[in-house]
Amino acid sequence: MPTPTHLKIDVDGLESLVIQGLENYIDKIHLILVEVDTKNIIEDSKISSILTSKGFLRIKEFSGYEFGDNQLWKNSRVSE
Repeated sequence: MPTPTHLKIDVDGLESLVIQGLENYIDKIHLILVEVDTKNIIEDSKISSILTSKGFLRIKEFSGYEFGDNQLWKNSRVSE
């Protein structure tokens, strides 16, 4: 099965661990939509740090949801 190019991550507080687990595949991923609990500043910071270090740019944030925000990240190293 080919590596996915678009991901949606929503695992209630463990998003940074999921992203870290993508180490072998993250370079091939074009877009990641991740739900972030904005009250968990440490987890939000980890997600931003990991994705930024891998060349991802936050291009959109959908806020106002009860449990957090959805952030759309684009891999700047991949052309579509």
